Amino acid sequence: MSWSFTAGRIPKPSSGDAGWLTFWVLLCAYLNFSGWLLSAMQQLNRTGYAVVFLVGAGLWVWWRGSAGLPVMPELRMRKLRRRFRRPLPMAFAVLTLLTLLGGALHAPGNYDALAYRIPRVLHWLAEGGWHWIPTEFNRLNTRGCGMEWVSAPLILFGKSDRCLFLINAWCFLLLPGLFYSLFYHLGVRRRVARHWMWLLPTGYCYLLQAASVGNDLFGATFALAALVFALRGRASRNHRDVWLSILAVSVMTATKASNLPLVLPWLVVMLPTWRVWSVRPVLTALICLGALAGSYLPTGLMNWRYGGHWSGAQSERLDLSEGRLWHAKRNVIIVTARHLLPPVFPFAKDFNQRVLSGEPGLAVGELEAEEGAGLGSGVTLFLIVTAGMSLLAGGGQSRRQLRSTNSRHLGWLVFATGMIGVGVMLSSIWVNSMARLLTPYYALVLAPLLFPRMQSVVTHRWWWRTGATLVLLAASVLVILNPARPLWLPQHTLPALRKAGLPEGLAIRAESVYRVYGDRATAFSPIVSQLPPDAKVLGMVTFDQPEAALWRPFGERRIVHVRRTDTAESLRDLGVRYVLAGEDTPMQAFDQPLEDWVKRLNARLVRSFAITLRVQKGPETWYLYELPAKETPD
Repeated sequence: MSWSFTAGRIPKPSSGDAGWLTFWVLLCAYLNFSGWLLSAMQQLNRTGYAVVFLVGAGLWVWWRGSAGLPVMPELRMRKLRRRFRRPLPMAFAVLTLLTLLGGALHAPGNYDALAYRIPRVLHWLAEGGWHWIPTEFNRLNTRGCGMEWVSAPLILFGKSDRCLFLINAWCFLLLPGLFYSLFYHLGVRRRVARHWMWLLPTGYCYLLQAASVGNDLFGATFALAALVFALRGRASRNHRDVWLSILAVSVMTATKASNLPLVLPWLVVMLPTWRVWSVRPVLTALICLGALAGSYLPTGLMNWRYGGHWSGAQSERLDLSEGRLWHAKRNVIIVTARHLLPPVFPFAKDFNQRVLSGEPGLAVGELEAEEGAGLGSGVTLFLIVTAGMSLLAGGGQSRRQLRSTNSRHLGWLVFATGMIGVGVMLSSIWVNSMARLLTPYYALVLAPLLFPRMQSVVTHRWWWRTGATLVLLAASVLVILNPARPLWLPQHTLPALRKAGLPEGLAIRAESVYRVYGDRATAFSPIVSQLPPDAKVLGMVTFDQPEAALWRPFGERRIVHVRRTDTAESLRDLGVRYVLAGEDTPMQAFDQPLEDWVKRLNARLVRSFAITLRVQKGPETWYLYELPAKETPD
């Protein structure tokens, strides 16, 4: 039996039951709508969610029954075993198991999630609903709530964030089927789609977030689902596919404002289905209203109400004065670097100084991490080489190849509108993590590389199998070395490697990175263990610090953000007796030196702590202060 990467026979996508994907789209859309509804009723609590789940279960049973389907989608184990006997699906399964093992062994370490995505949920649950949190760090208020509404019941009932990685894990498991369906409907040959459906998910932006609590993979999954259901509805004229597409695009936009440009390619696919909308106009209208209520729209309206702009840029005090060309130039540089450099790059320091001119923020690391990862060099270079060899071997696309679309040019039209979205992203704002923010866009703009008709031939060449093996090996090494969820013992192995000849500077850097990542979820534990027993409400001067660590154990303590206008009396009225502040946080939050802020509040120092939150900054000093007692009238 020869070594072959054939993924097994996969049937042509149909308009029938999409199984677990349908369940996931309906569940997440329902939780987004329910989160806002319960907040409006001030019932974001266990009782409210119990009612929501009972009603949701009833609607699900009714919907499945009306469609003549079993209550839960079937899990065909025999079919799965047959499919995963083949090398490429088997390699994907091994990578998935390694990734999930990392998520099970390690607490969430995504910095953004610990700084504002998990804390905002804790603030909402403490108040019984969404509210504009009084803070100087307005990312807690301005960012999309899509993934937060899905994680809220897990945090509420579990009183922990350890299970939140399962959200992204489920999204990751859906990726192969989504890639296959999208590529097939856009004109890629079935044989080619069968191979790349297993390789593309090993892109680092997908793989490193598969057991993370970041929300880029979550948004990418719903971007793919929205297009897949729209393409199915376009081909089948089935109103259920159209409704599911509307709900999926709703969750996609709710997740991140950076996903909004993807509405354009979705509209391109959806517009020809307008006749389907009229089949059941009342129900379609209700679904559209529910989708709007669970989309980014409520967040945009609140940003406009409290901050003066729908995007939240004014509330976050973002500096957008440099201009679009300046943003695009820097974004193109960093995105290109992250897609061409190897995942393990010991020479990153010299590269940053000599090639990237040592500019602050414009830098790559020695090891690719989820905070900035794009597709990565493995998948990117292999795609380019494969597409080039396919063209050299025998031409471009054929009419037969594009048989699965209603229009010969639909695949290129989706590509063009996707590229418009990429252009909007690159020119709108500069961030070092732009390659990660583009995660939902990659499938759309890469599809034409798979169009050449010789792609189905080169996938059987020895060099293609060798290249695919190297891509998978590089991905597995990155999963094992992942600083957030290492599957080795760096604290024991690094000293041995140092003795074996590992450069001293690199060894010290590696030890710091793994230590900080490993402690990030409990970064403030030295402070929590020393808090006075009556510090059930703790004030905090914060601006982009992993606040979630101070809430642990969830439900035992509440954090109140200290603002520039707060006085000792106003904080005491909120039940705050103790305030935590870092050496630089008053300056970051409201441009006031620590000494002046302490003097203004007449606070008394209780204890100081040395805490390391970021590798680049090293240890920082944090201070616990006690506010003066309220003056009582004689």
